[in-house]
Amino acid sequence: MNRILNLGIIGESPGNGHPYSWAAIFNGFNKEAMSICPYPVINNYLNDHKYPNDFIRDACVSHIWTQNKSSSIKIAQASKIPFIVENLLELTDKVDAILLARDDAENHYNQSKEFIKLGIPIFIDKPLALSV
Repeated sequence: MNRILNLGIIGESPGNGHPYSWAAIFNGFNKEAMSICPYPVINNYLNDHKYPNDFIRDACVSHIWTQNKSSSIKIAQASKIPFIVENLLELTDKVDAILLARDDAENHYNQSKEFIKLGIPIFIDKPLALSV
């Protein structure tokens, strides 16, 4: 039997709906809560697929942190994320890997360095960095 990986998602940057969509692709989604997602295209393409057949298995987004707790709550409700953490470091002992779902590369280093130091796998959204 495969073990389910618990992923933490770090999200929210202006104009970026990845926390909604990535978590929903793993977890499925709440149709009512997703219908008020500020990125209607996400709701549209998610509704074109069937859960769980068209979604990623063997992992779930179990925890979320954003810099705005009300945003974390909305994303968690829409994308069925069971736990909201108060700060980034809470994720270190709660998840197997991190999805850094922000598009603002200027913040990627500060938000990823502790996970990297601890050897926690992390996927960093584009762009990875703006300079070497």
